[in-house]
Amino acid sequence: MSFCPKLSIEKLEHILNAWNSLAPESKFGGPDKEQFANLVAASRSARAIIQNLEDQLKKAAALRDSNDELALAKAHLVKNGVLADPDNGENSAL
Repeated sequence: MSFCPKLSIEKLEHILNAWNSLAPESKFGGPDKEQFANLVAASRSARAIIQNLEDQLKKAAALRDSNDELALAKAHLVKNGVLADPDNGENSAL
């Protein structure tokens, strides 16, 4: 059974809202409303963790790209310095 996380949380929120509005004291299919609300809260919490990690990943990727760009620019200077060095130059192992 495949599912879409966005649709799943929407469905869970819809069920919980209906339960709260229409039958707040009733118990259906095992869990009471509070137990079900805790399950929905756990789903929300997991989504918040995922969003935080995705934000961290985007930030880390941007930092990596920025650092790579700077390091590659400096690497070009190093390469030119090696080529111009009389003890190394373009025919050296370096």
